[in-house]
Amino acid sequence: MSVEKGSSRKGFRALKITAVLAFLLLLSFVSIAIGMRSVANQDALFFAVKEIKRLFIPAINKAVPDPFLLNEYDQLSFFHDKHEVSAPQITKNTVVAFVFGQSNAANHGGERHQSSTGKVFNYFEGKYYPAADPLLGATGVSGSVWSNLGDKLVNDHLADDVVLIPAGVGGSTLKHWQSGGRLNEMLKARLAQVKASGLTVTHFLWHQGESDNTLSPDEYSVGLGQVITLTKEYFPESSFFVAQASRCGTMASAPGILEAQRNATKQTGVFLGPNTDMIGLNDRYDDCHLSGRGIESHAKGWLESLKQPSSI
Repeated sequence: MSVEKGSSRKGFRALKITAVLAFLLLLSFVSIAIGMRSVANQDALFFAVKEIKRLFIPAINKAVPDPFLLNEYDQLSFFHDKHEVSAPQITKNTVVAFVFGQSNAANHGGERHQSSTGKVFNYFEGKYYPAADPLLGATGVSGSVWSNLGDKLVNDHLADDVVLIPAGVGGSTLKHWQSGGRLNEMLKARLAQVKASGLTVTHFLWHQGESDNTLSPDEYSVGLGQVITLTKEYFPESSFFVAQASRCGTMASAPGILEAQRNATKQTGVFLGPNTDMIGLNDRYDDCHLSGRGIESHAKGWLESLKQPSSI
């Protein structure tokens, strides 16, 4: 009888140990998955962990420097594989595109693109780099639509060279960008710096609206009007393109926001960008951010919009 009890206890103990080990293994896999997603999306968890690391393990930070650095707006200011190149010759056939908005206008895509033409450049803080994702000047460390679009503009002979000036911020709302918003001062400073450098922005490409899915159309129109007016103060001859964008995750497309984005084109020099709400969930790796195939559709949409500018 005592032998049976001893065997039962040992068996139960072994079962408990196995269950604990299985739980720990599952927990580690879940943690890795969450961590990878957090790094890709540059979300609040990523920055919280980054701050804890800086505070409590400074020796590691000194020995192994970060492969990238962020500015006060969480935009990429340094990436380990970037190398500065000479400025391209700016001609009447050079497209200088200021590209901004929220995550799908930043480095949060599911696939990186590196320019293959050698004629697409990433401009940031007075320096030029070959256009390769992630682009300096925007949040995120993954893929973007803009390097892809730059190659398409060159290959379709719509530009001899393309200079990209990224300023996107993931998760940003229109209130962040309009007068009094936390990104408005950044936008002013970035525009002033570009102007002082002698560059003339030819195109502003705006992709934002997912975070404002429930905002009233009137509020969106007012805020977007302020952003457009600000860009025209610095570069009055530029063309401003407004993408139609409002869907993310389980949120359906918002007709009111799309209408406000279309109505913005009633202003002189403002045109319609692509309707990315048409890009389905199969081409969004997390139901919101675009996958590699989604980015390709996005770039093609921008190409067609720039080929034949239209408004309502």
